[in-house]
Amino acid sequence: MFIVDWFYNIFLWLGFFKKEAKIVIIGLGNAGKTTLLHLLVTGNLKTHTPTIRPNADSFTFGNVNFKAYDLGGQNNLRFLWKQYIPDNKTIIVFMVDSTDYNSIIESKSEIHDILSDENLGESPLLILGSKTDAQAHYNRENLIDLLDIRRFGLGLNRPNGVPLDLLMISSVNKNGIVDMLNWLDKCTDIIKKN
Repeated sequence: MFIVDWFYNIFLWLGFFKKEAKIVIIGLGNAGKTTLLHLLVTGNLKTHTPTIRPNADSFTFGNVNFKAYDLGGQNNLRFLWKQYIPDNKTIIVFMVDSTDYNSIIESKSEIHDILSDENLGESPLLILGSKTDAQAHYNRENLIDLLDIRRFGLGLNRPNGVPLDLLMISSVNKNGIVDMLNWLDKCTDIIKKN
């Protein structure tokens, strides 16, 4: 088996194979989910109206083809979230508007529900603090404290083997986008091993 894995990794590195990954982008309304997905797919920034039905699209980073689902964040659409996360091979990207205190507090409840859910809690979770281009936004440490996630442990290599982290991004000036994509790429490798 070692030899097969070794050859597979060599061919993967040479670009003969592409890894596949599924991500579901969720979060409250106006967090920037659709804007981020559009940026990842087209490389362009565009303002969007609130999402009323799921959007699906694909993009590639490195040797990973990502199939991404952008789900609406309004109260009446949140029931869809669990339906789009069928197993622990799906990466959950939860976007939080880092400029809106009330949204952060409401997001805390949703994130804790995910982490304590029997099925969803086994899925990798990347929390993105969005809109860091705004003058008044909470930084990473503030968000970690406000969301009360430090106690769950953060990082790709948590003791329970399920990646959880919080990164800061701006779709407007593209800060943090490459860090996010690198995290997703590494997470894909971890999922493959598990």
